[in-house]
Amino acid sequence: MEQMDLLAWLMTQTALGAFATLGFAVWFRVPRETLTRVVLVGTVGFLVRQVLNDFGVAPPVSSFWAALLIGVFGLERARTFHYPRVIFTVTGVIPLVPGISAYESLVRFTEGDLDGGIASMVRATAIILALAGGLAAARSIGLPWRAAR
Repeated sequence: MEQMDLLAWLMTQTALGAFATLGFAVWFRVPRETLTRVVLVGTVGFLVRQVLNDFGVAPPVSSFWAALLIGVFGLERARTFHYPRVIFTVTGVIPLVPGISAYESLVRFTEGDLDGGIASMVRATAIILALAGGLAAARSIGLPWRAAR
């Protein structure tokens, strides 16, 4: 990939991640003073997943690392600025939910393609479990910080 192509790709992915996170943040009525920080957390997680996917990492694995980063970074932001952790983590993780795979499984099931439907469902489920695992791991990493205070 040429340097300009890489820069354009990164800028596109950054914009996509920022707009997706911003959309969910507005939808969930995140306080205005936290919008920039929330969008930053979600965008970084989105970029991590996209870069790892581009390097050939399996989507569940890249989703786990993105959710872990969102969870740790979101927890740190929440503690620094005294807001609930879910403001940062939920709005950052929702754009990573595999809606296309879930929809594809439903379409394949209705078309009678059971094997394709099951494959799409397993793919979506693996990504969702990886997202949940990443957030849970981030929470368990953050627990010692709370006990130390």
